[in-house]
Amino acid sequence: MASNVYGNWRVGCLFATGAVVWFLLLVRTFGWDLAFRVNVVLYILLELRKLRWMAHQSGTRAGAFTIVTALVAALVFAWSMLVWDVRWWIRWLLAPCLAAPLYSMANASYRADVRRAQQLRDAHAARLTERVLAGERVEPFILYLRPFVTANRLPAVAQPQDHTEVQVHLDLETLFARAFRATMPVIALGPVGDMMERTARSVVSDDKWREAVQALSRQAEFITMVPLPSQGTMWELEWVKQQDLVGKVLFVMPETPYQTPRGVVPVRHADRPFDSGVWLSNAALHEIDLTTAWLEAERATRGLGLEFPPLASVGALYTIAPTGTVKGIIPLGLTTSRLPLHYLHASVARLGLLPAPAAPTSPLGLLPTPAAPTSLIEALEKFTTYDARTRDFALTRAADGFAAWGDVTVAMTLIHRALEIGRPGGRFVTYFIEQLPHLIDQRVATGDARAASNYRVLARLVLADSELAKWASIGELSRRLAGGPSSTGLTNTRNSSFTATA
Repeated sequence: MASNVYGNWRVGCLFATGAVVWFLLLVRTFGWDLAFRVNVVLYILLELRKLRWMAHQSGTRAGAFTIVTALVAALVFAWSMLVWDVRWWIRWLLAPCLAAPLYSMANASYRADVRRAQQLRDAHAARLTERVLAGERVEPFILYLRPFVTANRLPAVAQPQDHTEVQVHLDLETLFARAFRATMPVIALGPVGDMMERTARSVVSDDKWREAVQALSRQAEFITMVPLPSQGTMWELEWVKQQDLVGKVLFVMPETPYQTPRGVVPVRHADRPFDSGVWLSNAALHEIDLTTAWLEAERATRGLGLEFPPLASVGALYTIAPTGTVKGIIPLGLTTSRLPLHYLHASVARLGLLPAPAAPTSPLGLLPTPAAPTSLIEALEKFTTYDARTRDFALTRAADGFAAWGDVTVAMTLIHRALEIGRPGGRFVTYFIEQLPHLIDQRVATGDARAASNYRVLARLVLADSELAKWASIGELSRRLAGGPSSTGLTNTRNSSFTATA
């Protein structure tokens, strides 16, 4: 189970070895009975600390019933596993059965706390909106604009490779709200019942929503927009452009959903105190067709004088210059980020929309708050898991993004860094290079001529690089650079990205 729980068998073995050494030291110091009881107390304290951290992350105050049920659940499980004087197989059989109902009760109670906290934030957002519409100056806030169809449909975690592991959905909007909630409110207009934890919602009537968007946009510290095509979102973008407010907009290109490749540490941002009773992910409910939607958005915004970057599976945060071209762009990559809230803070500060604020507290409060990275590569590495294969994967996804966006210099730098981290072989970066002919075909097939042209520029650099050329299918790349079709034909446009198949 180590690979499921900790994402990598080496990490699991290291953790298990540390736990055994710790227990043997306790036994040697205090004896068997007292050592078991000390471990019971430590387990309970760690579970309560985890509950406190989760409540802090979600902006929730854990209620008395949640704390009591979590305490009792942890106590019952730890006592059953460590103190109960029965045969080992009886202990392993009955302990989960005794604790599971209590775990589920604690999870249900915690989620009720989250919903109550969300209702308070919604009420505050409604009052703030009324004051803005009345012409008052209010506290700093962030305005979040998006098509309503994106609610609960922008996954921020990849699905597990192991089909025995339960799939959990966590939304981009949820992580974004968590990242900036402690700094200032994140407000959106729209219905309040579509997500449990999200931005603070303000409900306005159909005849007043345009007036509300205009008033809130003028006062917002900055505007976050998911610019997928919808009549309302395109109107909002056109109005922002007319009012010369594009410079204060943080555009979000969502990540393309994918299944975690083998060997990559899966990032799981817990949404419950215990691994019992989870929120299942369902592709029909939690995903949208980003490929089609983004191409439609590109065509629609081109008519407004704005040039959006091509879709990349890693996603992006970007800003637009007054000329309508991309001013700054940073890969999103929350699905491989071990500290996504820190990464969002650092990225928004790097794009110039906010000064570098104090980042959220590190998980469990056991690690120091990381200093702001000085370069893009440092930022990508700092906030990715320590596992080398996962960093190879994350940097290669970022390189794919920069290649699609036309910044092949940064793409080549990331490719060489990923190859260095992943030695020997660099599994994901070498697979990406091998797949370049098919990636070009894929973009041509979907009508994304800009990205196809950008990939061809990268392909030329790869063929000219002695270290990288050996990984390329040289005949395939030569045919694609000459404009001919790949000899192997087109691959499936939904699943052919290296991020989904490597």
